[in-house]
Amino acid sequence: MRTCFPAALGVLALCALPMSSGWTQSRQAATPANAADVVLKNAGADPIRVEIRTGIAGDCGQGRLVTTKSVAAGRTWTIRSSQPVCVRREQVASDGRKSWGAWQRKAPRAGQREEVTL
Repeated sequence: MRTCFPAALGVLALCALPMSSGWTQSRQAATPANAADVVLKNAGADPIRVEIRTGIAGDCGQGRLVTTKSVAAGRTWTIRSSQPVCVRREQVASDGRKSWGAWQRKAPRAGQREEVTL
């Protein structure tokens, strides 16, 4: 089963897919021709909360907040964007406190696909 979040102003579309499924984009017209895919892969046994920002700012924290969501265990989440994508995951310390990890910045070329293992 695929879950998609429609593109805002044609810049970004988000889709969650099972790891075993093939990926197809059903909303081709909703994203620019120069878009690329960043695929977040949760190979773990627990859901992982991620924050996603886009933009050309040098500091990922200054980019446009797209969403903060959980990626279910064993699932992938494809982010299609024509701008660089910044991703960070929530870290849970041994005492249960939560904090955000370091940013990962991905800027694949148009039509390319880059995976990030969470």
